[in-house]
Amino acid sequence: MSLAGKRVIVTGAGRGLGAAFAVILADQGADVIMTGRNRENLTATAESIRLRTGKRPETVSLDMADISAVTLFAKKLRDEGQPLDVLINNAAQWLPGKMNEHDAYAIQQTITGIVTGTLLLTRGLIPVLEKSGAGDIMNIVSISGVANTPLLGASVAYYAAKHAQTGMTNALRQEMKGRPVRVSSIFPSYIRDISPLDAAEWDAVPKAGSWATNRDIVEAAIFAITRPRHVTLASIVYFSTLNGELVLHVWLIIILLSITVPVTAMLLGRAALFRGRQAGNKALPPALLPKILPTEEPSDVER
Repeated sequence: MSLAGKRVIVTGAGRGLGAAFAVILADQGADVIMTGRNRENLTATAESIRLRTGKRPETVSLDMADISAVTLFAKKLRDEGQPLDVLINNAAQWLPGKMNEHDAYAIQQTITGIVTGTLLLTRGLIPVLEKSGAGDIMNIVSISGVANTPLLGASVAYYAAKHAQTGMTNALRQEMKGRPVRVSSIFPSYIRDISPLDAAEWDAVPKAGSWATNRDIVEAAIFAITRPRHVTLASIVYFSTLNGELVLHVWLIIILLSITVPVTAMLLGRAALFRGRQAGNKALPPALLPKILPTEEPSDVER
């Protein structure tokens, strides 16, 4: 599917990954609406796109943690009545460090922007996404939203918010079943920030063991939203080889623990049941005798 002429919103588009999305989508002929907190960053990126493509994207100053602003922005787009083809929920306020290093406001802003703001914007734009007849919602989550992933420097607030985004994505996909809106998500690892405005850096082939880059995530997302409508790439977990092995090892340990702990608990429980029955002079079922029955009688202390 071509993106030429498609109407696309990218949140958090003033810099970094969001700006890279805006540039590449504009390169492919999409009509891009860029939102972000910093108007200067939005203006600078939009002007670079105009010089590059001849067409300037629309820019909207929007703080995803400002619920009123998010709600009004979505209402404005609904009132305009134009279809929306793609919503890329990229905006997220990164918050690293220990929980006791942040005040209540920083925690509240992080969770509100990532969770509540994203949910309300998405809810508000579903009618115009449906109006397109083939809408796509692409949520840029994080490996912090993958169960049992190490914190890797993320704060508890950020980690919790990204888990909430994962839940939102999964629930939204179920709610959109049978409706003309597809829901996909990408879970990037740490990524190296490069810009398509720097052709040499963007086109360079990373060495093995390098971090993933903005280009990796942008290309994966565009691949997902341009699939034929009978296909949904529901979740793409994107690891660089550098940290993918680390997370894989942690997952293997967790999987082994998840197997061994319940089995150990079961065996201990059966042993306790046996001892309890012995104490009450109750016969143990013969089927269990070869497995856990001691060869000697319990001592007086055990009785």
